[in-house]
Amino acid sequence: MNMEYQECYIAFLDMLGFKNLIKEKECDYLLKVFEKIRYPFKVSSKETDPSGKVIEGSQKDYRINSKIISDSICLYIEATDNEKLMILIMACSIIQWELLNCDTPIFVRGGIVKGYIYSDGDVIFGEGLTRAYLLEEGNAKYQRIIMTGDILHPLRTHETRNGETTVERLVFKDFDGFYTVDYFSRLKYYRKQLGACDRVVRYVNNILGTTTDSSLREKYNYFIGKLASIGIK
Repeated sequence: MNMEYQECYIAFLDMLGFKNLIKEKECDYLLKVFEKIRYPFKVSSKETDPSGKVIEGSQKDYRINSKIISDSICLYIEATDNEKLMILIMACSIIQWELLNCDTPIFVRGGIVKGYIYSDGDVIFGEGLTRAYLLEEGNAKYQRIIMTGDILHPLRTHETRNGETTVERLVFKDFDGFYTVDYFSRLKYYRKQLGACDRVVRYVNNILGTTTDSSLREKYNYFIGKLASIGIK
């Protein structure tokens, strides 16, 4: 039995508006929501040649651990190499997309850090988990998953086949200096595929058209503004 802390990349996520869903929806609906994210799930990474063709035998599967308590999600993966951070960021983007694709879109706010935790069954604790929670609670504010720039340094020289760095492909630097998981680009892609983005935009515009709550208006205007910046209106 491992009784020591492990250094991990850790994401602490909060599902926004979930308390209202508990009041409005039946238990079976909420269980279907959790089925979308209730795994230690796998994310695959593949290497490509200059033409974009996947190199045979290059696929790697990464297992990401998860703990869910009501509207809070903790994801973590051992920080044995830099690629693990990239995988965790990809997992956060996938989770945000899966939750937005629910009948009632669910937004996520969160923080990602590198730190030490202990995890065994239902028990999880450590300074890394605390810092991830505080980053989400104190700084994320909007529908975004954020991290500080120092955690990204090892990924800045890793290039994709388009000449972008991994950082540029997965995150962007937000207005306040935090780096933010770029799930917005995924929405743009799926707008062409399924029209799901249009449904989310209608949902947000309906809230903005009915609520006078200044905090809600600020959050949803942030989201609409990010979509507008990539050409979605």
